[in-house]
Amino acid sequence: MSSAALCELYDEMDSLVRELSEELVLELARRDELEYEKELKNQFISLLLSVQRRHRELIDSKLRGGSAAGSSKAKDVRCTGSAQPGCVSVHILIVVCCLL
Repeated sequence: MSSAALCELYDEMDSLVRELSEELVLELARRDELEYEKELKNQFISLLLSVQRRHRELIDSKLRGGSAAGSSKAKDVRCTGSAQPGCVSVHILIVVCCLL
């Protein structure tokens, strides 16, 4: 091959490498964003399950007549002194705000 043809081939390869490198960087950044989003969702699900468990414990303690151990855990879940239907939603909103 002539020197000019080699230089042209080199320039083509160099530009292709640059384009693919830029694409790789963008794809890696996207992967990192998706991984972070997945971690946030997993954290949210864990906290949501924790809130649901506490809510279930509160209901169970009320059904059993409110044992001492159950009532102390129930105080963590209560919004205004009684288990209201919207109480769990408030806790979920707080959890979501903390995650953002």
